[in-house]
Amino acid sequence: MFEVIISKKVEKFLDTQNKKFVAKFFKLSIQIAKKPFEAHKSIDIKILKGKEKYHFRLKINKIRFIYKVNIEEKIILFYSAGYRGDVYKKL
Repeated sequence: MFEVIISKKVEKFLDTQNKKFVAKFFKLSIQIAKKPFEAHKSIDIKILKGKEKYHFRLKINKIRFIYKVNIEEKIILFYSAGYRGDVYKKL
């Protein structure tokens, strides 16, 4: 299983969300950590184009989380979060 790391930026974003949404995010991040490269039927994940290898987008409702998988260190780093119009501009 991969270790999940959440950046300060994503932590601040999660602090503004309700508890139910935050719980759903953590539940999905654990599922991703177990099998980061397998397709999950219940999770909306896409590979980001134009970025380095192993950058993905997790979509929950209207909110996107951007994360990177580091295979060598077995780490998943969630480094950006926000609504569709904002999250991609910050990359």
